[in-house]
Amino acid sequence: MLIHVSIHDFQRNLRIYMEERGGPLDRFAPGWRDVIRGQGVDRNIRLKIFQHWLDLIRSLDMAASEGELVSGSNNQPLYWLVLVARHPLAHEFWNKIRNVSDQRRLDL
Repeated sequence: MLIHVSIHDFQRNLRIYMEERGGPLDRFAPGWRDVIRGQGVDRNIRLKIFQHWLDLIRSLDMAASEGELVSGSNNQPLYWLVLVARHPLAHEFWNKIRNVSDQRRLDL
């Protein structure tokens, strides 16, 4: 599976989603509240929630890539692409075709 995770929504609505019990963040990454103890800067909170989501996927005996950050023409972060697969061949293909330009990974 190739999963698209929108950063724009995550940036714009993070604090609203954090307030909602049973809201989008609770459905996206159950248990995130236990991982994000206390407040921090939004960028770090987003990264911790995203990493928690990756850990949840990996707990299902699935291998997940770290996430390729896709940026717009003005270098604005748009979304992450994450490959999730059990078979190693999928990750071998992904590593050959993923964007290996100087775009950074997991950097908001």
